[in-house]
Amino acid sequence: MNIPSYRSVFISDLHLGANKSQARKIHRFLKDLDCGNLYLVGDVLDIWRIKQLLGMGKESKKHFVCINKILRLSSRMKVVYVTGNHDEFLNSFLPKRKENGNFVLCERYVHETANGEKLLVMHGHQFDLASRFPRHLLLLGDWGYDILLGLNRIVNGVRRLFGRNYWSLSLYLKTNLKKAINFLNAYEHMAVETARRNGCHGVVCGHIHTPSLAVVNGIKYCNTGCWTERENCTYIVEHWDGSLELRRFE
Repeated sequence: MNIPSYRSVFISDLHLGANKSQARKIHRFLKDLDCGNLYLVGDVLDIWRIKQLLGMGKESKKHFVCINKILRLSSRMKVVYVTGNHDEFLNSFLPKRKENGNFVLCERYVHETANGEKLLVMHGHQFDLASRFPRHLLLLGDWGYDILLGLNRIVNGVRRLFGRNYWSLSLYLKTNLKKAINFLNAYEHMAVETARRNGCHGVVCGHIHTPSLAVVNGIKYCNTGCWTERENCTYIVEHWDGSLELRRFE
């Protein structure tokens, strides 16, 4: 019997069903995935944008293929699907936690690494105070993010004409605007304190589309990033010794 390449893989924010989803890359990633445990850390399906599938034509097939692939993976590995805010409709199937063989559907999960550390796995919208705003304001913010991605494509189209490399407008804003930096710091603090209160050594989350692997106030903070922007397409792996690594799919 072959030993999988990784003990665990954590991935989030695929946003399948939305134009912004990198469905082709997701499919290539899933096709060669080799691990013992796969954690889908929320916003795998984007029910807010599911109508966009109707305008994708043949491209929509890739999204359905990815969903089917995820379901089939549970035949050879444990798949834990932790719901997020964009796929919260799945919570209607949960009393507390639904398990069907190797497939687990839940709102949070505690993963124990090979070296005995406990990691609290949650999507992370619970740590975002803005997620408590009325639904129409959240949708407005989501549309703003889509517009930002559209501008990013235009900017990089012009850059390609001049032989310049890919540049991320969203990453530039996140790392250079003071309010964005303060938001990220507050989010990290809330995430690690939630892990501490639950007796865990770390937290694995997504939601804010900003990949990170760090120690914050003595607690491991692991953010899986997203698959909606070319400079991300990131995931976190647990090696067989329990060590964690943030990786980018090229």
